Amino acid sequence: MDENILDKWYVNNLVCPLDKSELIYKNDSLVCKKNYHKYLVYKNTPIMLVDEYMSVESNFSKKSLSIIKNNKINETYFGIEDDYVDKHVQKNVSATNSNFYKSLVGKLKKYPIPNFPITKNSGSNLLDVGCGWGRWTIASNNSGFNSVGLDPSIESILAAKRVSKQLGKNIRFIVGDACYLPFKENTFDNCFSYSVVQHFSKLEALKTLEEIKYVLKPNGYSQIQMLNKHGLRSAYVRIKHFLFKKKYFDTTYYSPKELIQMFENKIGKTNIEVASFFTQAQITEYDLFPFWNKLIFKLSSYLNNKSQTLDFLKKFADNFYIISKK
Repeated sequence: MDENILDKWYVNNLVCPLDKSELIYKNDSLVCKKNYHKYLVYKNTPIMLVDEYMSVESNFSKKSLSIIKNNKINETYFGIEDDYVDKHVQKNVSATNSNFYKSLVGKLKKYPIPNFPITKNSGSNLLDVGCGWGRWTIASNNSGFNSVGLDPSIESILAAKRVSKQLGKNIRFIVGDACYLPFKENTFDNCFSYSVVQHFSKLEALKTLEEIKYVLKPNGYSQIQMLNKHGLRSAYVRIKHFLFKKKYFDTTYYSPKELIQMFENKIGKTNIEVASFFTQAQITEYDLFPFWNKLIFKLSSYLNNKSQTLDFLKKFADNFYIISKK
């Protein structure tokens, strides 16, 4: 795909994120027919952000808009390093993959692409909400999905495009806000999100769930990772939150009962599956971890396996997958 020619898929499937009206492409911008909101396009990448709304991701959104409007994009600095791994991924692996990966910052020898937890069924269109540099989007594509990644950071999206191209993947990426998804109603068979909605306030999380329901097809599924209030590590972190002032982009915890109520009210019939204990680390990166992290990961895997037969253990898992059917 020529980076200077807008992919027709965007024109056919994107809408104004504010009023859901159709868009017209002209002069390197997408303009909504209803209220004339204007969205810039950079190298075939729609920037579906405007100054009229704010969300938990507003810092990323404002930064992206500033970078675009002031023509300060410097992809050369964030390009592919000689040792294979993109500089943006090297720099941000801990921020995107969790603190468990701190020792790997600047030291990655391969891309930490996880195994995707959803099996492709008859519906193949999937939206990855808050995709970052694209690790789960690429993972879903590896599993056969026709994947689209969305994130408010222009730097992350450009990295996702570089990495996908480097790995021979044809994936669409869009700069956008989870609270204002820029897609037509009933666009996707599946929606996925990992380590994103857990950072939202409850109001923002509810707004995001409404948006996810809107873009899901009838009988479509969403699978969203969330934190368990009663998790073993969660209890430790919540004590720290109580003792020390919370910082921006911290995490929000819910009980299983609260999660089921939220997701059923906003999307549809919901069930909970254990994602992990203690850490959000993935088995595909096990060989990269230092000794102590490997021990923690082994304990997490052991508890995961035991929770399949010892039901009470599920109550103490730190990470859940919330699976809902529209």
